[in-house]
Amino acid sequence: MVRVMTYRSYDDLDGQEVDEGGGTVHFCFEGRAYEIDLRAENVEEMRRLLSRYTSHGRPAQPPPEEPVDGREVRAWAQQQGIEVAPLGRLASQVVEQYRRAREQERATAEDADDASAAGPGCPLHTPAG
Repeated sequence: MVRVMTYRSYDDLDGQEVDEGGGTVHFCFEGRAYEIDLRAENVEEMRRLLSRYTSHGRPAQPPPEEPVDGREVRAWAQQQGIEVAPLGRLASQVVEQYRRAREQERATAEDADDASAAGPGCPLHTPAG
């Protein structure tokens, strides 16, 4: 016996089946990531409407990395079982691990604060406020 499963996507704006040239569109606005399923006609409409703004915008730059407190990094590393010297420059790998761990903690806290989040934040933008 052969089973054939067919998956169909429907336009989130008008409910019609997504056609060739349409699909899931990903975008960021005010620090939040979104996705929407659109037919080709609505994808083009979205591009046309946004082009007024994107043509005047500039590419986003990642924010500069914030300096870290060496004492905090050392304390964190010791808690993780990572050997670090008590003084001197920290290995860049340890600092990166620390930053990733802190980012993970912030993301978990934000998810708990906002269970209705539309998705992950935009990678290059931190919303004000």
